[in-house]
Amino acid sequence: MVITILLVAVSAMFPIFMVIMGRWLLKNAPKDINYVSGYRTKRSMVSKETWDYANMTSGKYWFNLGLVSLPIFAIIGALVAVFIDHDSVTQINVGIFGIMALQLIPFLSVIPYTEKKLKMKFK
Repeated sequence: MVITILLVAVSAMFPIFMVIMGRWLLKNAPKDINYVSGYRTKRSMVSKETWDYANMTSGKYWFNLGLVSLPIFAIIGALVAVFIDHDSVTQINVGIFGIMALQLIPFLSVIPYTEKKLKMKFK
């Protein structure tokens, strides 16, 4: 039971982070262009207008994608917990790291999405 809870909790980490950071970028994104916080790429830091647009776009994307991916990854975590041997540390570790690696796909997809939106709006 502990392993199942652990796998579901690990599965929820990235989506919850995406929801929190997405909401933060939507509501409290840095007002000034900086190299410390906010959506920071070469294209987003060209002007105040691109900075604001990139933070709003990436915040909205992360928030919505986090909400959608949370139940999906919770189910994946529960399924992995069903099919692994709970006495095998190796299988547990592979399950945890496999889920985390899979979560990087939606987590990092904000970059090409936002860059494409910036490129379309600010040619």
